[in-house]
Amino acid sequence: MNPYAPPSLTALPTSLPVFPLNVLLLPGAFLPLNIFEPRYLAMIRRVLGSHRLIGMVHPADDSAAPTLLPLGCAGKIVRFEESTDGRFEIVLAGVSRFAIRQEEPLDAGGFRRVQPDWTPYAAVDTASDDDDFALDRPAIAAALQDCLRHQSLQLNAKALERLPNAEFLRVTAMNSPLPAFERQMLLATSDPGERAEQLLALLDAARTIMRAAATDGDADEGASAGDR
Repeated sequence: MNPYAPPSLTALPTSLPVFPLNVLLLPGAFLPLNIFEPRYLAMIRRVLGSHRLIGMVHPADDSAAPTLLPLGCAGKIVRFEESTDGRFEIVLAGVSRFAIRQEEPLDAGGFRRVQPDWTPYAAVDTASDDDDFALDRPAIAAALQDCLRHQSLQLNAKALERLPNAEFLRVTAMNSPLPAFERQMLLATSDPGERAEQLLALLDAARTIMRAAATDGDADEGASAGDR
């Protein structure tokens, strides 16, 4: 069982502060965050005095008050440190996914809140890991490595090799440079074998697009050099 999960569905809150950010949090995974905006500092202080849960949700756009995509994952603050300049460095442990039933009025602290529907996901998300599923680890690692390389980032392949299947899948999915709508697809999938297949397909598509963009960029540079 997920050690950070509540003892029952009724122990989960009916109102949940949310943090719109294009990152993926999955149940059972850890996510470090650096909190510095005043409204989110207020949110952290609020939940530290209660259930310590915040909902990580994907924004549908880059506006100041974006529409929220319908599915999120609640994380429990399991570690926090307040810096001398007032920032919080926190670590979230993924607890359970939730569907957004409806958004509530803005909190006085400036952060957004929703009414979560836990029922479709909590029983699945609080269960123990099952590592017995089909997973093409070399293909996923290679595709992720290629995608990150195009963004001048690196993957710690040695560390990945030591992870059991369920954790390997969480880590690679959360570190994949995918758009919000594709992250939602991965979040919505409960079966780990299906999520692994989805992840590989999405990474393969992203890798193809990145390679094509790089080739076009090289061709444009060559044409410019020829003009000179």
